Amino acid sequence: MIIYSKSIKKNFFISSKHTCDGSNQSPHLKWKPIRDAKSYVVICTDPDHDNGFLFVHWIVSYIPPHITELKAGAAKKKFIKQGSNSNKVNSYVGPCPDKTNSIHSYYLYVYALDISLKNKIFVSLVQIYDSILGHILASGSIIFFYKRKNKKSLI
Repeated sequence: MIIYSKSIKKNFFISSKHTCDGSNQSPHLKWKPIRDAKSYVVICTDPDHDNGFLFVHWIVSYIPPHITELKAGAAKKKFIKQGSNSNKVNSYVGPCPDKTNSIHSYYLYVYALDISLKNKIFVSLVQIYDSILGHILASGSIIFFYKRKNKKSLI
């Protein structure tokens, strides 16, 4: 499954408008339909987060099977169902690397499922992975990066 995004530049860095330095708008995503898919799931994580744990930026726990593109800002739309991110909010939270001004890597996955998760509620990444295990028809991923540009020293 190949995923395409207008929000990720040729150098694999995400546009700042999708981060805490911009409007924190969810990124554009597009993929080809997968035959027999009953729904799609999107998960975006940051393994480089300064707390030492995997930071969950976005869980879209239900995308109807006829939708194979999420326009930028889709996290604010009602046609998708979202799970809880690491900030305990059911929405997208953009990259916002720590004060060391390091480059963080982000992993964005799209899963085509043979089941619908429309009526399920997820409060953790573990819960959604437990639910999709054994139901993945196809998957694809994009790895992208972000480094904060306009960091002002607090000293």
